[in-house]
Amino acid sequence: MLERLSFLSRSVVGIDPDSWAIMRARVRIDGLENVRVIEGDFMELISSTTLMTWSQWLLAFITWNLRERFHG
Repeated sequence: MLERLSFLSRSVVGIDPDSWAIMRARVRIDGLENVRVIEGDFMELISSTTLMTWSQWLLAFITWNLRERFHG
């Protein structure tokens, strides 16, 4: 998903608590300078002091919802 969205947005952030998923994502996005992945819990990250733009927050929220829906 991050790869596809990277062509539609200036900045894409993926958030996942699974270190294995993060490692695989980093391999897939290698070379895409507008994409980053963060290992962590989505709900904890948005309640922390980490600042996100509205578009980054929205993408993270959508990704989190899809993950919960299909892997929940």
